[in-house]
Amino acid sequence: MAIKPKILIIDDEFIIHKLFINLLSAEYTLLFASSGAQGIEMLRKEQPKLLLLDYQLKDMSGDEFLSSLRATDLLKTRVAMISGHATLEDLSQRNRSKVNHLFPKPFLELQKMMETIASLVR
Repeated sequence: MAIKPKILIIDDEFIIHKLFINLLSAEYTLLFASSGAQGIEMLRKEQPKLLLLDYQLKDMSGDEFLSSLRATDLLKTRVAMISGHATLEDLSQRNRSKVNHLFPKPFLELQKMMETIASLVR
């Protein structure tokens, strides 16, 4: 049996976790964190292929999350932001290059989102 690629989803909204379970659990091993602090710990421990990071968490912003990472934290992981309000331009200049894609909320094109996630995991 093939090992499924890991995706870490950091979002403080449980409904977002459920959405990704419904969309992605057949193809990927899904890991979840509801805070930035928990997400950093899981990222370092699990080294997922993809990180889906909400821009605004309760304990920190996505920009603060990316700034807190060590240089080696994203060696094996690509990053896609999730946001209902922010754009890539809202990230600090040094963090923009760490983000491979931005998925705006609400998610209107689920099939396209799933295709983009597949391409980011490859």
